[in-house]
Amino acid sequence: MTGKAEHEAAVAKIAPFTKDEEAISKQLDVILESQTFKGSRRSQDFLKFVVEKSLSGQFGDLKERILGIEIFGRSVTYDTSQDAIVRVTARDVRKRLGQYYEKFGSDGEFRIDLQPGSYIPEFSRITAPAVTFVTPAEESSLLTVTTGYTSRPMY
Repeated sequence: MTGKAEHEAAVAKIAPFTKDEEAISKQLDVILESQTFKGSRRSQDFLKFVVEKSLSGQFGDLKERILGIEIFGRSVTYDTSQDAIVRVTARDVRKRLGQYYEKFGSDGEFRIDLQPGSYIPEFSRITAPAVTFVTPAEESSLLTVTTGYTSRPMY
């Protein structure tokens, strides 16, 4: 897939989530306030910028050079081949998002990810795991079937 095709595919993935902008923004705030992100203002600014630009449909602003200028205050003559701040920060954001979800799991209604090679975040709705209620009688039979062992009641 070409860079342009990948970009268009990433943009198409976001379209269904624009109606959920408020909920995604709240989830973004929770992530940014977490211990995982509190230690890096640069990563906070980067993630906030790319999520807000994506939700507002401003995908043209999610190019390395523009990110360097807008987020990190680089000059308009900024040369991305000489200054890797955007790539380094994107890698750090990916790492921190991984740590956040590893530590806090699926807290919230949405998950925000940043795939390697892209500055367009991906959003996914988190579905709660199905809860199965089991009666004491069913639990006893599950133990028998699963383990082949039924415990005796303690007196």
